[in-house]
Amino acid sequence: MEHWRSSVTGRPVPDTHLACASCIVGKYGQTRSAAQAASVDAAVYEWLAGGTYGTDGARGKQRLACPEVDPSARTTALGFLAEAKKYAGPYRWAHRARISVPRSPWRGLGRSHVRMSGLHAATLPGGASPAGSL
Repeated sequence: MEHWRSSVTGRPVPDTHLACASCIVGKYGQTRSAAQAASVDAAVYEWLAGGTYGTDGARGKQRLACPEVDPSARTTALGFLAEAKKYAGPYRWAHRARISVPRSPWRGLGRSHVRMSGLHAATLPGGASPAGSL
């Protein structure tokens, strides 16, 4: 399986880290708030590069300490990291099918028909329904 490589470190990024970074960008990435944008940037760097570029690394602290960046950005970034760990997946689908078999009035004669009335997937954390559930 091919892995995405960090342009900063040159190392492969684990799939779980990609999922966490994607979770953050997908939920919080589109914003007009400079503080939120800085928080997203810091959290994504934490997942994709880490080390010196992470929120506690030398370069990460330097980026968050810029005069244009609101001091709350670091706290918000840490909240994004915790949320991504909790909600980024992977998810296991639990399919349940309700099956009804009509009883034939003539036992042993004819065919039985099975009717599927619905499939359901487990609810995602936070109460959201999975996309494509039947």
